[in-house]
Amino acid sequence: EEFGTDDKPLVQAFNLWLHAIHKTSVNKDKGRYAESVLSEMKEHCRPTVVSYTICMMANTQSPQDAERLLFELLERQQTVDSSLVITSSITTDAVLQAWAQQGNWESAERAQLILERLEQWQASANQNAIQANSHTYSIVMNAYSKLGAVEQVEAILAKRIEDDQKLAEDKVDTVMYNTAIKAWAVSQDARAG
Repeated sequence: EEFGTDDKPLVQAFNLWLHAIHKTSVNKDKGRYAESVLSEMKEHCRPTVVSYTICMMANTQSPQDAERLLFELLERQQTVDSSLVITSSITTDAVLQAWAQQGNWESAERAQLILERLEQWQASANQNAIQANSHTYSIVMNAYSKLGAVEQVEAILAKRIEDDQKLAEDKVDTVMYNTAIKAWAVSQDARAG
């Protein structure tokens, strides 16, 4: 996988192609089409985090494929290409959103498991790892909210508040509180008052 430093125009061209597939394709196979372009890209140049992210976003109809791409990217970062550092939550959020929008218990639980796995990844020795933010947590909270699962929403919020206190951080914000309030509002739970 030795590519020259002059690959930038080729990488940009492939990324534009991937972006066009993601934004313009309306068929359910756009994720597979984007992945075939990513495979072709690997033959000619080194894909970037952006390349993988666009493919994940194209796979919203197939969250398991988006998830596979995320963990392939993380694996490549550790074993093949240390320059593939995910510095934005946009990459991970694409996968969580793909699962969350499925609207069932299994997908909400899967989104939460991925979030927990990403937290472990972040806590590992890799200090340049993914930085989950309030939007990241709100995606998972919204997945449960759509199901009326206020206990799960509140558990995520409570854990985040506890983690913030331990780490002297302030990642819990109005987005997360509003998500919890919305969960109660749509829950039809008698305790919602």
